[in-house]
Amino acid sequence: MIHWLVCPADACPGLEDGAAPPGFLSTPERETYAGLAYPKRRREWLLGRWTAKRLLRLSLARYGELSLRAITVGNDPDGAPFLSVDREGRLPVSLSISHRQDRAFCALSPSPAPPIGADIERVEPRDPVFVHDFFTTGEAQLVQHCPPAARDTLVTVMWSAKESVLKTLRLGLRADTRRVEIQDVGGIEPASPESDGEGGWRQVQVQSTLPGATHLCAWWRRDGTYVLTLAAGSSQR
Repeated sequence: MIHWLVCPADACPGLEDGAAPPGFLSTPERETYAGLAYPKRRREWLLGRWTAKRLLRLSLARYGELSLRAITVGNDPDGAPFLSVDREGRLPVSLSISHRQDRAFCALSPSPAPPIGADIERVEPRDPVFVHDFFTTGEAQLVQHCPPAARDTLVTVMWSAKESVLKTLRLGLRADTRRVEIQDVGGIEPASPESDGEGGWRQVQVQSTLPGATHLCAWWRRDGTYVLTLAAGSSQR
């Protein structure tokens, strides 16, 4: 089971000024935070950790009352996030964090395998050059045949799903996004603030030609004028 949580910026006290709430950061996190020079990066970093720590406490009952300071959200050398807890060390879970403007989206699986990936994107118009540069020929045809009113939603879901899949492979945007192909997206309709959460999670059919990528699964759902995507799969590297 994959647990997930979206938090807006105003959920984290003091975030507007890029200030860490008292009693929130662990010792390793305080060291990382001190090295973040730009307010925007500080806000994103803090909101992501606020969301991840809340998600851990909500999804795994044994950590429900644990102090936020006792939880560390770290990053491996390839950028993938992980969770550790005082006196326990690194937890055997899979974690993914994504930011977009004033929101953070986190997903947590209570097992390290299969790996998961999560992404949040705002539905907005994108230049046709974007599709040409980052999408496969088959994906471009899906966009072309989509009703115009839903096209921005489709492009956003497809792009977001690619990012989620690349996170499961611990590659991120270092890999060619055309090595991940979205073959079908269920339930595409124009996004609107009134459709917040409408329809729940819907399946995304995806394949990848990246070495070792097998058994990929992906889903998407609406969150107001944003879309969320999740991906899970196995990779042998």
